[in-house]
Amino acid sequence: MANAQLDCDLAGLIRRSVGIDWRALLLSADASQSRRSLLLGLQLAHELIGEAIPSEFLAAMRADPAVDRLARRVVNAMFRNFGDRAGLSQELIVPLLSIETAPRRIRYLSDRAIWPTLGDWEAMPASLFPLYFLTRPFRLAFAKAKKSRGR
Repeated sequence: MANAQLDCDLAGLIRRSVGIDWRALLLSADASQSRRSLLLGLQLAHELIGEAIPSEFLAAMRADPAVDRLARRVVNAMFRNFGDRAGLSQELIVPLLSIETAPRRIRYLSDRAIWPTLGDWEAMPASLFPLYFLTRPFRLAFAKAKKSRGR
């Protein structure tokens, strides 16, 4: 599926980086507990854009069945109707399942619940910045209630 006009951040980095120390990259991902995320990105670059990935990474992808399941979710979501908003799967499940340990998953969920998003910034003037952290849970609850009423 290689396409000269199609490029993405990871594929572009692979293409432009001469002499990547792949072993050090994998060790760094292991140390930061982000191995699955790295493998997912590499698998998508390999499958969708045709980037050449070293065989040890291809073997690591096959050794973690979650990587392939997550890649399938991402690809399926990419080719959904463009009018469909990314659902819970894309916005929460895929990133959550990319995280390998329970404590880091809990931290991810708490950060998603607390840290302000662009919608929070747009909903209030910048002078009320300290209130963003307090209002975010309420904005999420109201958005969920509004969405469930609309169905």
